[in-house]
Amino acid sequence: MNAQELLGAEPAYRSTSRTSDEGAGWTPETTDALAELPDAAWVALACEQPTGDLPSAADGRALRQLPRKLTWFRAKVLWGTRNDFIARLSDPTAGLRRRHVGDPDRHRLSVDLTTPAGQGSEGPLSFLLMGDTGEGDCSQYALVPPLTTVAARVNARFLFVCSDVIYPVGRLNDYTVRFYHPYKTLPVPIYAIPGNHDWYDGLEAFMTNFVGPDAVGAAAAEVTAKPSSRLARVRAWCLDLIRELLWSNPNWNLNQELIAAGPPMRGAANQQRQPAQPGPYFTIETDHVRFVCIDTGILGGLDGDQGRWLREVSADEKPKILLTGKPLVVDGEVKRAYRIEDAPPELDTVLKVAHHPDHHYVAVIGGDVHNYQHYRVRLTGPGQPPGRVMHHIVSGGGGAFMHATHLVSYVDTAEEDLAFGEQDYRAYPLRMDSLAAFSIVLQSVVSRLRLPLKIQIDDRQAAQMINQRFTRLGAPEPYPELRRPGEPVAPAAPPPLTWLQRVVNRGILVAIGGRRFQSLLAPALDWDRPPFFKHFLQLEVGPAGVRVRCYAVTGRGGKDEIDPPVEEEFTIPIG
Repeated sequence: MNAQELLGAEPAYRSTSRTSDEGAGWTPETTDALAELPDAAWVALACEQPTGDLPSAADGRALRQLPRKLTWFRAKVLWGTRNDFIARLSDPTAGLRRRHVGDPDRHRLSVDLTTPAGQGSEGPLSFLLMGDTGEGDCSQYALVPPLTTVAARVNARFLFVCSDVIYPVGRLNDYTVRFYHPYKTLPVPIYAIPGNHDWYDGLEAFMTNFVGPDAVGAAAAEVTAKPSSRLARVRAWCLDLIRELLWSNPNWNLNQELIAAGPPMRGAANQQRQPAQPGPYFTIETDHVRFVCIDTGILGGLDGDQGRWLREVSADEKPKILLTGKPLVVDGEVKRAYRIEDAPPELDTVLKVAHHPDHHYVAVIGGDVHNYQHYRVRLTGPGQPPGRVMHHIVSGGGGAFMHATHLVSYVDTAEEDLAFGEQDYRAYPLRMDSLAAFSIVLQSVVSRLRLPLKIQIDDRQAAQMINQRFTRLGAPEPYPELRRPGEPVAPAAPPPLTWLQRVVNRGILVAIGGRRFQSLLAPALDWDRPPFFKHFLQLEVGPAGVRVRCYAVTGRGGKDEIDPPVEEEFTIPIG
């Protein structure tokens, strides 16, 4: 079956991770060690890409078979991402962003997709969205066939990448192999906002490829207010010196032939951005909803110019959805620390702007965390209308290594201005699938070390472990162990866990691999065989609301890699 045979049909709500093991991607083949699976049909479908239009690599070697697996723990990769650490000492992104953007005029920083006056409505506007894409490996390529099918079926106007277009460092050399080549057959324009990895070269490659080469800001010295005390001035001078000495040079070792080969790959008329993208932050105006797209830099805060622009575009009564590189509710926690420079106290964080009752935001969608999470957050603060619900969505499953969802504890948050619980939370992959997948990859590591240890657990055993963990935490409801609660006959009980399986999976994957260590453990255990647990969203904007569909991409092959299953569907009211 090919893509053309499936066009025009509505999604079949058949097999998802909530209804069957097969829907989650667990087949007899995928329960073996992921790193040792033989090539399957999906590889030919998603990964065997012709490379005749690619020149040699920067070091003169031919670019052989694509995609290539990105190995994170190499000295070159770690050194290339040093700007993340340097920014925590002395962050230059505010000044660099001002040079790139110039005058933050709200009318200039807008993509107008509204229906022209005098023309009848063309029906709902649909587009696709995903975040954290560009590792250039099979898990990125595997999304292209389902993206293409859904884009054609719903007549998508564009694809929106919600943070981290390129990994590990968003340099010009990487765009051809990790952006243009993977999406060269995708028949829609692509808009994007940058994530922290796109900022590791000062945003120059992002601006060049999404806004235009002329939009790259001049490297003039940034004028900032000097600290008042002598000690503070000395400290600031030392930190600025460290930054100047160690900050990554975006123009180092550029391969102009490789860079020039990229844009023609997406040169078709239906792939061009019309209107053009005006900057790293901007609005997308539709007939019924304004999408406010912000640039959160490396650490998540906004400079004063962008903050004033954000308050201006948020001030009217039009319903709005915030698209951001840093989600505001994630892993069961509320992110209140993303500050805005020179803002009044009542609007000095991104969260305060999004939740302000006069701004009429109905949802926030962010990338950065590499999985799918959806929270229905009840806003209860002063001035909030009765029953106001804000949808907070994490959409970071566009191809990069997966972040665990089994580390999300029982969701039960009640603060002075908001509340949400386990019943308000959905995620993909499910906690049990996340724990089982990391366990399988860890087993492959142990096997390569030739250690005779059996530590792998399956999804049913993972559900059992998570249920026990919930019980220890005093959760009022157990974690549901069955995928098919409506079936009269329950599946067989999971095999008993050995002592070693309990210790290793609880210790390494739950305790040591907690959120604090996720930035190290997740890329270290990255895998490039199915199930991938990737996803993308379809947003359909109509007069009554925005319908959101989360499509799952497992990489298991067959029909699901052309016509993907819908993991969750819901509507955000805008009336």
